Amino acid sequence: MPAVIAAKVFAGGKEMKLSEAGLVISPETVEKLKTLCRMVFRRQNALLIICAMAFFIVAFFQIFPPDIHERIAQIRKLQPKKSFHPHGDLYENVSTIWMKFEMGKFSKSEELQANAEMERLLPLEFDVNRYFGVFNRLKMEEGYVLDYRYHLSSPEGNPILYTRKKDESRNYSIDGVRTTFRKDAADEYLLHIKTDGSREGFIQLAALHLIGANFYLYWHAFYDDLEFYSRVPASVTYYQDEVAISFYISTFHQLIARHTLRIKRNFPHKYVSETRQTIIPYLTSVRL
Repeated sequence: MPAVIAAKVFAGGKEMKLSEAGLVISPETVEKLKTLCRMVFRRQNALLIICAMAFFIVAFFQIFPPDIHERIAQIRKLQPKKSFHPHGDLYENVSTIWMKFEMGKFSKSEELQANAEMERLLPLEFDVNRYFGVFNRLKMEEGYVLDYRYHLSSPEGNPILYTRKKDESRNYSIDGVRTTFRKDAADEYLLHIKTDGSREGFIQLAALHLIGANFYLYWHAFYDDLEFYSRVPASVTYYQDEVAISFYISTFHQLIARHTLRIKRNFPHKYVSETRQTIIPYLTSVRL
């Protein structure tokens, strides 16, 4: 007859014995468990244990990768090439057309012709609404579409996301600056994109914010280029009326950085703040 190992535990606020709970362990089993633990956790096995744990963690993420990173890979395949190289007189041509726009020198028919010319000259052919086929927990507010205009100056060029009503004409403005950490630029489209309210929905919205305009970059705009660490899960922190979403990324100046977007929890998802914490910087400040 195996001996009963009795220990006091609390159940429902009252003391009871494991034997009363029906747990019976023989002394032989206890000794075998002790011997096994002593063998496994010997000091000389510490390195082996650490390596085994690291292997299983890596293998787990290889076999079961975080869902968002598979979707980010799909977005990268959808997007046009990352770099854009304008020919020599492009900036002069489009800036001349845009200056006439701002000065009101075009008639209605001339404005339509100028729009067509801007469409031909600038890299505006990509339909960013294709993102919603991948980011399945996001959708546009009724009556709106996602679009982008192309900011271009002599030292830089980059897409700028915005939303417009379906019946509105496209914005061909080349004015502005790079959009990093700019509340007005973020609210131009975040206010009109809905999530399903789930954790994954907020992660998808933050991923869209980070890489939605990460294509057709020209010269200094590559300062805003980034890549995700594809096997590190995103984190989501909920507050009373806000939510913070964090990713680990690589940027122009940082080998590893933690980027956090904070937005309103309920729709419209108004931009609250954005921070980037350097974990490991590049040893040099310039990469060519």
